[in-house]
Amino acid sequence: MSSGKDRPKNLEEVARRKAQLDEEIKRIHESEEEKKHTIPPPEDLDRRKEELDFTKSLKEGNVRNTERELIRGKLLTVLLILAAIAVFLWCYRALQQYGLL
Repeated sequence: MSSGKDRPKNLEEVARRKAQLDEEIKRIHESEEEKKHTIPPPEDLDRRKEELDFTKSLKEGNVRNTERELIRGKLLTVLLILAAIAVFLWCYRALQQYGLL
């Protein structure tokens, strides 16, 4: 059996634990109430953000600049390929001229 001295400690501990649980329950209820009154974001929120970003970049002229850069990059790629072919043909003809092929 427990002595009389242990009993108040247990009662105090139980009371303290009960107060903690009451506070936790109150916090959970408040959180649930807040969730009930909060409107969830619309389903198409990501699409709207992308459209807004696109519109901003369009206004700033970034789309046109990007298109120019892509065209310039394609042109430089074609010129590089043509230069490589020209060097290859030059080497081939030189080898034929000196009778190495």
